[in-house]
Amino acid sequence: MATTRRNRGFTLIELLVVIAIIAVLIALLLPAVQSAREAARRAGCVNNLKQLALAASNYADVNGVLPGDSYSSSTNPTWNDMSALARITPYFEQQAVFNGTNFSQHAYDTGNLTALGTGLSVLWCPSDPTVSQSAPNPTAGLPAGTWNVQFASYGGCAGPWDPNWYVWARSRDVAAYEQQLTTMYGLIYDNSAVSVAQITDGTSNTILFGELAHGALAGPSASSFNEWLQGMNVDGWAFSGSDAPNAFRRATAAQSLAALLGDAGSFHPGGCNFAFADGSVKFLKDSIPCWKTDPNFLNLPDGLAVPGGFDWGSTKPQVYQALTTRASGEVVSADQY
Repeated sequence: MATTRRNRGFTLIELLVVIAIIAVLIALLLPAVQSAREAARRAGCVNNLKQLALAASNYADVNGVLPGDSYSSSTNPTWNDMSALARITPYFEQQAVFNGTNFSQHAYDTGNLTALGTGLSVLWCPSDPTVSQSAPNPTAGLPAGTWNVQFASYGGCAGPWDPNWYVWARSRDVAAYEQQLTTMYGLIYDNSAVSVAQITDGTSNTILFGELAHGALAGPSASSFNEWLQGMNVDGWAFSGSDAPNAFRRATAAQSLAALLGDAGSFHPGGCNFAFADGSVKFLKDSIPCWKTDPNFLNLPDGLAVPGGFDWGSTKPQVYQALTTRASGEVVSADQY
């Protein structure tokens, strides 16, 4: 007598249990995958900063000083002279871009339309979501054709404050502007000419480049700031140590633009990458010891005595500020950050 065998399938409950197990596994794996991706992006950012630091060092070997932003007359400051990044392009294998840049003109002049619209991946942090996206060139009266502007995730370190922003942009007082240039204690700012020998605090203790959170800019600001070729005279797209890293995350909506333009920022969790003058790259946490910051995020520390020539006033420099100065004599050990 022939026997029949029944094929038993999954019950609905068993199927639901399997689906639930798979969902739990995915939930457990997803943060690990995201963490691995961010680690890879952060490693790419570190590599970019190393290339920029090496390029700046090679530039200094040839020219005797580190690259500066916006070399223009203080009696007639311009908004769009060349950036430090533009000056070091031959030293990170972008000789063709350098050859196509007219340094006798400004960044937005017609002779630099192609260079301004050329995107360079070494200037893009992989975690910065929109920095690689170009924007239409807003200049009026351009020649026929499509002309764009490209951006950067990195800028030079101007020092513990940015008096140029305050003096020139707000009061346009030329005498004060010239006076404040003497109190720029960082390495890269407009009209700077800092030699490696002047970094008496030690090259391993002085920040050269850091991150800018371009992707956090929104609306017209996203297409108006952080152009890689332009070294804006106001702050040269440099950042200052007036606020701790990622100040834009703590600012209100009304304050966020000032924080984004004047302070280091990134999309890495908990801090930013910084290239030091010795070529090393270090991750500084948002929680690094920092002085009491300006509540309005105006790129000046709270309590700074501006009329007295930008002396420290009631402000007490902390570890972060010490890392932004080249020759102020602070003693900083690695275990402090």
